[in-house]
Amino acid sequence: MRGTEMAPVPEVLIDRIAEAAGVPSEETGWWDTHDSVNILVESAMAARQEGDLPRAAHLLELADEVVAAADGVPGRTALRLLTRRQLGTVRRLQGRYEESEHLLSSALAVAEDAPVRYSNELFELCNELGILFRYAGRFNHAAAFYNRARTLLRQAGAPEGAAMASVLHNLGGLAHARGDFAAAEEPARRAMHIRVRLLGENSVEVAADKGALAAVLTDLNRLDEAESLLTEALAVIDEHYGPHHLETGIALGNLAALHYKQGRHDRAEIGFDRCLFIKERHLGPSHPELTVTLNNLALLMRRREDIEGARHMWERALVILEGSVREEHSLLCVVREGLKSLPPSGRQPCPVPRGARPAERSVTWQEIPRAYGLRSRLTPESLDVLRNRVHHVVNELAVRDDGDPRADEVALVIAGLPLPYFGKTDRQALDGPDGDVGRDS
Repeated sequence: MRGTEMAPVPEVLIDRIAEAAGVPSEETGWWDTHDSVNILVESAMAARQEGDLPRAAHLLELADEVVAAADGVPGRTALRLLTRRQLGTVRRLQGRYEESEHLLSSALAVAEDAPVRYSNELFELCNELGILFRYAGRFNHAAAFYNRARTLLRQAGAPEGAAMASVLHNLGGLAHARGDFAAAEEPARRAMHIRVRLLGENSVEVAADKGALAAVLTDLNRLDEAESLLTEALAVIDEHYGPHHLETGIALGNLAALHYKQGRHDRAEIGFDRCLFIKERHLGPSHPELTVTLNNLALLMRRREDIEGARHMWERALVILEGSVREEHSLLCVVREGLKSLPPSGRQPCPVPRGARPAERSVTWQEIPRAYGLRSRLTPESLDVLRNRVHHVVNELAVRDDGDPRADEVALVIAGLPLPYFGKTDRQALDGPDGDVGRDS
């Protein structure tokens, strides 16, 4: 056994903790249960900020093992609440809503039954459960937990702090998700004012509040104020996180929704495309949070009479939502109604050669997503736009995958240039060049 006499940690766990935290095991000899859990949680939070959710989940699962092995250690309940809440948040961010609910609800039950009142953990758990149920489309549950969190803050004498700003931000987002735009403005604006007073105009937290308020104002058709807020928010978020961060993608999605309302459909499509690209990079191709952007793109395509493009986006959103949310989820209903509103598909299935598996057949032009009917509409001007868009994507790939020779190969292929010969042991990087659009989450 290692660690202090007060809260020792089993040897096998100490070695795993050292490996997970990236430190030599000999440096962890003095760590006790509290040290180990806190270091793992801090590492998990850093991984979460970097967008590495699998690593964050791994670290938190290990922290929970450490707590489970610490029977009789003082403060064990508080540690259990911390690890379960953090892991529940990560599972929600991964789109694993049922697992998140189980973790957070079990932690809440422990906090409520404990002889010591864990007021801060109760607040955090209620707020996080509110967020989870809002994303899962269970709005009444979300409202109950947000209001309980607000009551806990008032009882603690903290009616105007950062925690209250977070709850107000979330209440505004919930009212907006319900379509009650007028009710959403007051809490969203109040959250922004509280945080401006606490943190100043140029904090990323204030930028998030501005983005949320702007989304509400967009649906209230107060577009000038919304555009001003979104422009300010995006400048701060982009500077703080960079152009490829998930928060930047969300801000771009909200700005694209504003452009759609303004009738600037070309700019809206570029923004939605960029938002979807960033979300897929961080969340994967089947995360529920992609469906807001997929729905927005479908609405835009239907407006442009690109029926098959709209169908493709709604069908993809439907597959994701049916596997992750309940039947009453509002966006699931919107997607199904959108598909019903489209005329029957004119797509013909491609014949499969005898003896070939479906994955082996050739893909026809009409089967390429977003390319339905494109060939007949191409002009010299639209080809030029397409070429510029392709170059933009290639530049994004080059920035994202800097140092990976495959990124340069992709650029060469798109440019129509031959690939250089690479020997098996001599591979080097090349030197080379009618519905409302919804707010993002």
